[in-house]
Amino acid sequence: MSQKDLAKTLGIYQTQVSKWELGQLEPDLNSLIQIAFVFGVTTDYLLGLSNEIIKPAKAPKDDMSGAYDEPRKKAAG
Repeated sequence: MSQKDLAKTLGIYQTQVSKWELGQLEPDLNSLIQIAFVFGVTTDYLLGLSNEIIKPAKAPKDDMSGAYDEPRKKAAG
């Protein structure tokens, strides 16, 4: 995937992707999650914390707020 393609997929400028590759910037948390989803890996894999390549369970939400909230419990009844 080219820098231009990744930038378009993430909705950012190509220069930002270039700066990530050059080590001049690091992606923010939201971008890191989106990159992991695009490439079908975990954020741990991208951060070098795991050698396992495992596809995330579901696509990230457009609005990442609450992406890692605990599942809601069903009301008793």
